[in-house]
Amino acid sequence: MNIINGNKIFSFFTETKKGDKELTSNEIKCTTGYNEKRLNDFVTGRFCAKTAIEKLGHSNIEVLIGLEGRPQWPFDLVGSISHSESLTGAIIAYKSDYISLGVDIEEIGNVTVDLWDFLFTKSEKDFLKGFNDPKKQIEQSTILFSMKESFYKLQNPITNIFLDFLDVEIKLVSGVYHINVICPFKKHEKLSTETEIFFKKYNNVIITFCSWANSSLVN
Repeated sequence: MNIINGNKIFSFFTETKKGDKELTSNEIKCTTGYNEKRLNDFVTGRFCAKTAIEKLGHSNIEVLIGLEGRPQWPFDLVGSISHSESLTGAIIAYKSDYISLGVDIEEIGNVTVDLWDFLFTKSEKDFLKGFNDPKKQIEQSTILFSMKESFYKLQNPITNIFLDFLDVEIKLVSGVYHINVICPFKKHEKLSTETEIFFKKYNNVIITFCSWANSSLVN
């Protein structure tokens, strides 16, 4: 499925778990010691990534494991992979267009109120409390959590900085979500501290994604 498209970003998502026949011999070596669930997630994620990459004209691709366990993309590409219980997906773009991408998939309902203090700032909690409809509140809490996850995937390969959930804050401005870094990006001050971030709902999952265009320079 092509859930996210446009702006030179290519994607592929699937609800079907794939078997290890989708992996190359080198990719299989990366899965040593994996349990069944982790193996299924790895295989299906790589299948989605390579299917999206094929749209760019690449074939016979391997997506191995790089630094900090992150996917090791072909030299001219950037991307991001995510999976939930029911959906797996990946987004891909050329490095000449984007320096980094982030995507996350979350099942609606997993972010319960007892987690709010660990995940959300006071401003975010006030925003969520403004929804009188419990279903809408649950959906929005999933959106905010997923946005923080996808932003982490966006920034970490560039900055190698660990960001806690309370180190960033999300606001809805004129119908568009923005995520702002509360703590500074040391040695990466030229990176924007505020990023537009988007979501789509598919069945019972929330998909969030964000990007930094190549015009965002690193010190």
